[in-house]
Amino acid sequence: MSDRAGIMGVDILHIPVMAKEVIEFLPPVTEGIFIDATVGFGGHAKEILSEYPRVVLVGIDRDPEAVTTATENLRGFQNRAIVLHGRYDEEGIFEKAIVSANEIAGRPGKAPEVMAVLFDLGVNSYQLDEAGRGFSYMKSGSLDMRMDTSKGETASEFLQKVSFEDLKALLYANGEYKYAGKLAKEIIACRPVKTTEELSQIVEASIPKSMRRRGHPAKRVFQALRIAVNEEIVFLADAVARAFEVLATGGRLLVLSYHSGEDRIIKTSFNLLADGGCKCPKSLPCRCGAVIKGKLLTRRSLTPGKEEIDRNSRAASARFRAIEKIQPIYLKDLP
Repeated sequence: MSDRAGIMGVDILHIPVMAKEVIEFLPPVTEGIFIDATVGFGGHAKEILSEYPRVVLVGIDRDPEAVTTATENLRGFQNRAIVLHGRYDEEGIFEKAIVSANEIAGRPGKAPEVMAVLFDLGVNSYQLDEAGRGFSYMKSGSLDMRMDTSKGETASEFLQKVSFEDLKALLYANGEYKYAGKLAKEIIACRPVKTTEELSQIVEASIPKSMRRRGHPAKRVFQALRIAVNEEIVFLADAVARAFEVLATGGRLLVLSYHSGEDRIIKTSFNLLADGGCKCPKSLPCRCGAVIKGKLLTRRSLTPGKEEIDRNSRAASARFRAIEKIQPIYLKDLP
């Protein structure tokens, strides 16, 4: 399913990634609060609200334009949907979502029952396609890259002050192993870098054609900058832990990631919840006090099928994981 939304006169076709899998792994409940921690334009939220006619959904997004558009897209689900402006890693954001859900459902003060939290990490299609946002290496525009354009430094400002060593490490961590040093040196030598076109040209000039991966050579560089500017990985583990904490027993946490660094954090966080981090020998009783809090619903990350990738090429890098909250199991108490 897809939906169209307009922002400042722009007609946008938005296709939620792996929507079938998201619906499949949501909990089998009829009521409760669902939180879409990265609501975007409301693609997943719309699917969820249609599938679950009695749940209340709270969407969260740091992009003011996304909040406006998602609110409009979900207007048809009266008294069951609200969209908040904020970051999923903000202190108290999930508690704020619970209060908002209870208020719109006409039940303030009722004990909250959060049955699902969804994270769809990365950038939405509009942000990529709109040249002025600075996310695209294929469009000429200001090198901004902020998901929330009302605050923070732009990618251009970040590049203006970052050190060679820090930039090299950032590019290396995002896959530019062999050329991280050369790219960092060339970018710093060309400062100030103010447009997406300038940055793309620097990257193209730095990496020989014979050594380029499939696709545009600037893809990983732009991705690395976007993640740094928006601090997408820095607080991800904490945000996942907070989201899991607000879930009711039987509630589920679902995450779509598009970068290996993000997926590693999600995998590690989920495994810790599922095994308690116990390092004791399996042949002996647990002595470390580990507590199991979750049950993995996906042993390995799921990926989109060929049909979906053919329909939406941006889904190709998606990785999906899900975990269910259970009653705590204290390993030291087991025989």
